Amino acid sequence: MSAPSDTLHTELLRCPDCGGPLDINDEGIACTECAARFERTRSGLDLRPSHVQRRDVLITIGQRGADISDILVDQLPVGNGLDIGAEEIFDAGLFHGNRLSPALISHLAVPTGSTVLDLGCGARNVRSLLQPRGIDTVDVDAVGDVPYLVDAHSLPFRESAFDGIITLAVLEHVRSPHQFMAEAFRVLKPGARIVGTSAFLEVFHMDSHFHTTALGLTAALQDAGFEDLVIAPTPNWDIGAILVDMGYLPGSAGPHTRRFARG
Repeated sequence: MSAPSDTLHTELLRCPDCGGPLDINDEGIACTECAARFERTRSGLDLRPSHVQRRDVLITIGQRGADISDILVDQLPVGNGLDIGAEEIFDAGLFHGNRLSPALISHLAVPTGSTVLDLGCGARNVRSLLQPRGIDTVDVDAVGDVPYLVDAHSLPFRESAFDGIITLAVLEHVRSPHQFMAEAFRVLKPGARIVGTSAFLEVFHMDSHFHTTALGLTAALQDAGFEDLVIAPTPNWDIGAILVDMGYLPGSAGPHTRRFARG
């Protein structure tokens, strides 16, 4: 597969430090308000925050015994969005590990001409599914050879920039799921959807921080402002092998457990 061609989405960008406008020219990238400077990379722009910051995270307190019976379902129903078959998803390398499915991507209800943020794009395989359907993707990750290097806790995009977000197997790797979702909500257009997958019973991997329960995921989404949630487990998951690998069974402590114990 040939590499996707990229166009800088300058009209969507903002400073990740202060939210001000960016001046992008041949000499570099600078914020016109706080004067922060950012670098070009071989494949695009490095728009990660220029210095260490602290952010206030809003959470809802005082709620007990949350009822998610209308949110958590045994099997994800088919949505009214994109119709992409399992074979095409598998060929793009997006099932194993990421667990993208026809039912999941069918909830990404975006028409031709839309712009979708692939938040944690990895090898950028989602682009190969959406671009032939006339849907532009803005591919971002914290590391790698991608158009935009970003920190998902402070996205370098203006409010209401995107028609949809897809984020596959990313949430477990961030320091604050609540701040991650707050930023996702901020850059989505009103009423637009976020679809994705997140680890629960999975081996600790790639410095994963939080493996989410249904209640934890619901809290992060609702506190950010998302409504009409649907959460479903992934079928055919080998829980026994995972428990052994993570050392949850007597005598089965492995490298993942020892690494976790050392902090």
